[in-house]
Amino acid sequence: MYKRKGKYFTTMAPTPWEALPMLESARRLNERCFALLAQCSIDAAAREASPIFGRADLWARIDEHACEPAGRCPVLLLSLNFHQLDWWQRAAQGIAGFSLNAGTPLFGMLEVVPLLRTILLEIWSITRVNSRAACVLFGMSPGVAQVIAGLAAPGVNRIVDEYATAVRPRWEENRIFWLRFLEALSAKNEDALTHVHLHALQLLGSDTVSRHV
Repeated sequence: MYKRKGKYFTTMAPTPWEALPMLESARRLNERCFALLAQCSIDAAAREASPIFGRADLWARIDEHACEPAGRCPVLLLSLNFHQLDWWQRAAQGIAGFSLNAGTPLFGMLEVVPLLRTILLEIWSITRVNSRAACVLFGMSPGVAQVIAGLAAPGVNRIVDEYATAVRPRWEENRIFWLRFLEALSAKNEDALTHVHLHALQLLGSDTVSRHV
């Protein structure tokens, strides 16, 4: 407590954001997501399969130390149709034969299955505690978060086994985002990286507006 001009003011201790542990968990997952992308960047077939690898010169400058700052991106860098509620409703119901519209698979099963299983289980856990935080950190629509939260363990495992190769980079067609991201990482420019993080949140907001429109 302190006094100013005859009045007493009470100082309040800062209150930690309740989603901080979730943020740390998402950060670790994002490090793994980026490491998988960096691994794919050296594969000729993968470079042909996604526009995010268009700047091979920048990917060549990415080393193992880039995974930590890349992981600090506030939105998960990989997605399994997390913005498509109808896709998740059909996948959760086990409807066979519907089109994935995923294009050429970018990741092999051995590489992506363990990561996707961990991501979905983390989403399942976080959504039950703080659904709004989960939607932001993992770039999901509220409806998709609700579907995943309602899955049982066998349902999660089935979706992983059937659809793991449909995982794609977030904002895959947005060359500007990925260009700025790689430039900031390769230059180790923290200010530029902060702008990329803000850009990611703007893109997430745009996705939300587009769904409502």
